[in-house]
Amino acid sequence: MSCRNWGSATNDGGFGLARSLGWQFLDSKGHPIARWIELDKLTRILPPEYPVTFNKMIIAVDVQNPLLGLTGASRIYGPQKG
Repeated sequence: MSCRNWGSATNDGGFGLARSLGWQFLDSKGHPIARWIELDKLTRILPPEYPVTFNKMIIAVDVQNPLLGLTGASRIYGPQKG
């Protein structure tokens, strides 16, 4: 499994991670939504055809910021994500 788009999880609500696990996000015409900044067009979410299961998951972080607040990850790193 590739680890794509996981770095922005605190600001995209896990959209990149969910897509990497096979979830599909569709607009009103059934077209896939590939970028979290297009989620305002979201009308349907489809679960993975073949769900991924884990016995163990290792999570790595590269910052020490809390999620919210003056030095929070959303405030500091959110603008970098668009």
